[in-house]
Amino acid sequence: MSVFLRWLPRALMVLTGLVLLALCFRSDPARLTEGRFFSDGATYYSMTWSLVGDMDLEYTATDLARIKREYPDGPTGIFLKRASGGFELDGSAPWIRRVPSEDKRLYFGKAMTYPVAAAPFVAAFGTRGFLVFNALCLLTAWVCVFLEVRPRASEMMAMFASTALVFATIAPVYVVWIQPELMNLALVALALLAWRGNRPILSAVLFGIAGYTKPTHLLMAAPLGLSPLFETGLPVAKRALETVRRGVVMIGCAVLLFGLNSVVTGEWNYQGGERKTFNSEFPFQRAELKDVTFGNSGEWMTTMKLGPLEEGEAETRGSGIAQSTAELNSMFLANLADFWVGRYGGMLAYYAPALLALVFFLLLGPREKEGWFAIAGLFLFYIVSIRIIPGPSNWYGGGGTLGNRYFTAVLPLAMLFLPKGREFLVTVLGVAVSALFLLPAWLQPVDLSLRPARLASPAGGPLTYLPAERAMLNDLSFCTDAWRKKQPYDDVEGDPPIHRPGSRHGYWLYFPDDGTFGRETIPGMFLKDGEPMEGFRVKRGEKTEVLLRANEPVDWIDVTLIGMRANDDIEVSAGGSPQRALVPGLGSVRFRVIPGPYVMYYDSFVYSVRVESRGVAITQSPDSSQTEHALIRLALHVSPRPETKR
Repeated sequence: MSVFLRWLPRALMVLTGLVLLALCFRSDPARLTEGRFFSDGATYYSMTWSLVGDMDLEYTATDLARIKREYPDGPTGIFLKRASGGFELDGSAPWIRRVPSEDKRLYFGKAMTYPVAAAPFVAAFGTRGFLVFNALCLLTAWVCVFLEVRPRASEMMAMFASTALVFATIAPVYVVWIQPELMNLALVALALLAWRGNRPILSAVLFGIAGYTKPTHLLMAAPLGLSPLFETGLPVAKRALETVRRGVVMIGCAVLLFGLNSVVTGEWNYQGGERKTFNSEFPFQRAELKDVTFGNSGEWMTTMKLGPLEEGEAETRGSGIAQSTAELNSMFLANLADFWVGRYGGMLAYYAPALLALVFFLLLGPREKEGWFAIAGLFLFYIVSIRIIPGPSNWYGGGGTLGNRYFTAVLPLAMLFLPKGREFLVTVLGVAVSALFLLPAWLQPVDLSLRPARLASPAGGPLTYLPAERAMLNDLSFCTDAWRKKQPYDDVEGDPPIHRPGSRHGYWLYFPDDGTFGRETIPGMFLKDGEPMEGFRVKRGEKTEVLLRANEPVDWIDVTLIGMRANDDIEVSAGGSPQRALVPGLGSVRFRVIPGPYVMYYDSFVYSVRVESRGVAITQSPDSSQTEHALIRLALHVSPRPETKR
């Protein structure tokens, strides 16, 4: 019986792995995604196929033609950079030659790690090789966590706990993503397992590879660097020397890879220099009777420094908008909580088992020093990611992502601070919480990756009870639907070509959930200049939240509720005391609400406005303009802004 119980968990893990790999072998990524890329997939797909087909990382007309065979709309979202120098393959000894410095070429603007690792699988299995490679990375991380937990729990409990930590998160969804999230997960898991197996140099090399892919991954090496300092029985100097030795190997490996990047493309920074992203027109394409080139298309996206651009620093092409210290501090303070409980990237919703393991470790124990090392790495990542890399306005992976994709590489640290004897609690509670938030993503990974707004859009759904990350407003996943993002009211933008500023009382509204129909014109009502007055409707019997982005700090909001044929009972809150009113079917009601604290965001002030209708829900033609949903109009009373950059 004991032999059976020992081998049953392993058999179940092998069976699960085989089923996952079989699904990947049978999948056609281009068909699954309707011929569309999401997130950074276009760049990594193109890089990998360029390695497979041309043995280089240069973007040419051949690459564009190859991409369009499977993705007719082209590599939407691809990152390219124009650089000179580097080396290329040659037909005669020594079979490589240096590219002349005056010969500028186009290269892919991402790290080469994932394409190099995935290339053999793509060469063998075609584009489905990406899914096979991703699945193998996920399974590798799972095995690493299992091997770490097994010495302190039964085989069966180790299987359940490792399954919860890896699979009961957003991580499995990334199997269908053509990008390095799961490779980074596997690299960090292998590096930590190598450290635990007393192979520090191998661990340092793996961390160095992960650090080249994304510098924040070096922070996951905190256990590797801290552990020698706490060794007993050794002189302090010897302990410090061992930490330095490991650090030199790790940093040296990362620097070596950046140097290889310089050899290949002529520049060490794959995100620096002349770098652009392209969404509808691509170099070497002919569109609208013109030849598309790197120079006449695309959007500048250059990263030459750590952290956001601060006021007083010189702005360059693609460097972003300079922000004041007060603004950066406001965003940072908001992100301190949003990192853990945010609606679109917080640990609670997307990595619940890891968060519960952390809570149980801190509150209940037992606490071992390896767990403290892991927590040090987690908190370093926490602070650095929301303040420095990539900055306070995009710490979770950008528009179109599901959950904090950067956190995937941090996940293996949880196997170290999972407290002994608490595995059952973490497993049961973690799976329950994750299922509450992520069940739709597990069941429809491709559909929700293509349409990420749908995960948190059901009004009154579990995710809508979590706060939206206002300091990342334009990069939140619902903004991929144009009607939900930055809808202007009251001439908020002015007329930039003639330098006419927007109205001080103007604002934008964002519609993250389906409790409204977006911006609408209010029949028979006009502004002072004769323009139609605009507002939004709240669906009867539902709750909704709109995010209000004002040009100036808001003292209060005058709310006008307009009935549409039927009475309604509506409550409105903007962070202060809620106000509630009965709305007559053919009349209107006005009241004032006081907003709560704002979050500064790129020279504006963001508030959350929540509305609840207690009327009877309408099930027939809910989006008809003639239905009985009440209309809402917001008018702002503002104060002069604090002394910040305009």
